[in-house]
Amino acid sequence: MSPLQIGLLVIAVVAVAAVYLYNLFEERRVQRRMDGVFREPEDVLLAPRATSAERREPSLAAAAEQSEEVVTLSVEAAGNQVTEAPEIAAPVAAPIEAIELPALPDEAPVMPSPEAPVVTGAVTDPDAVIESLACFSFGESVAAGVFLAACPAQWRAALCWYGRPEGTGLWQVLDADNPPLCGEITAGLLLANRQGAVSRALLRDYFEAMSELARSSGATLMLPELSTELARADALDQACSVVDVQVGLTLLRREANVLPGTRLRGVAEAAGFRLNGRGGFDYLHEDSGRLMFELVDVGGRPLDADSLKSLQLAGITLLLDVPRIGEPLKAFDQMKAVARRLGITLEAALVDDARRPLADSALAAIRAQLQQACAAMRDMEVEPGSARALRLFS
Repeated sequence: MSPLQIGLLVIAVVAVAAVYLYNLFEERRVQRRMDGVFREPEDVLLAPRATSAERREPSLAAAAEQSEEVVTLSVEAAGNQVTEAPEIAAPVAAPIEAIELPALPDEAPVMPSPEAPVVTGAVTDPDAVIESLACFSFGESVAAGVFLAACPAQWRAALCWYGRPEGTGLWQVLDADNPPLCGEITAGLLLANRQGAVSRALLRDYFEAMSELARSSGATLMLPELSTELARADALDQACSVVDVQVGLTLLRREANVLPGTRLRGVAEAAGFRLNGRGGFDYLHEDSGRLMFELVDVGGRPLDADSLKSLQLAGITLLLDVPRIGEPLKAFDQMKAVARRLGITLEAALVDDARRPLADSALAAIRAQLQQACAAMRDMEVEPGSARALRLFS
């Protein structure tokens, strides 16, 4: 081995040894730093501690006085000294009558169908006979418009809203366009109409919506019991079904002759009827302008200005909707007289449902039944043709 090779070998050994020693030094230095960082901390829970003061867990004491819930926090310290934190009154919502609402099966509640229009601004008390009433009261008068704006739109439209303006003491139907300042506001949900009694799901949703409205507005709310209102709704619906009478007088052309629609329109308008846009003709009271009875096609086809140009009719029917007509007996007498005149003009016979000639004795029997129905309605505190009747029989 030449001197050059020996020299290179020595240099290599020295270099390797130097690297090894440097790495060992760095390893120990890093280890000491890591021990400082990750040293296991002293367990303060296991370490001995001074016993001069015994610590006890904080305790919560609740006190309820005069419907206000007050919570007091007390902490016992050394020497059994008690330091009480200041009493903090829990926030209490505006009083709302407690309502127990039973769980319901999953069913889609149906909002009430549009009711007969209620005249806004009219002085009238909330209708406790046919409505479920939610009564809101305030510590001072509030703007009815602001209050109504906080109510969901579907309930705002479905309910009848009454207010007692300040200074009057009288209830009136609230006018959304010109709402007054009111100290009391009442919402009314119609309990029944011709579609049936209000459903359990809808009544429950109504109670919940009114309770939420009271909470958000700071009002005091009075609501009836859910079970009571359901029973009232069923009873009202059954009573209405008994007196919901419609009387029809049918005129059929003799010898199976058809009646041209154009001729019917001329004769009907000459007799005092007017097209109503609902598929028939209306006969109105000459003084009040209120509907007395209608004229429709015996076959049920709609009658309008266009269809009458081509229709050929076998006959017509005069219809009297008893609950919705004021003074139904007078309206029936008028309808009977008009039917007889039309029968002569149109050469048609007045017949019953079996298409047999209708005798005067049968007409008298019908009138007697109408009289009983009207008496039954009045026993229900529902006057035929009144605003209450128009809402119930809609």
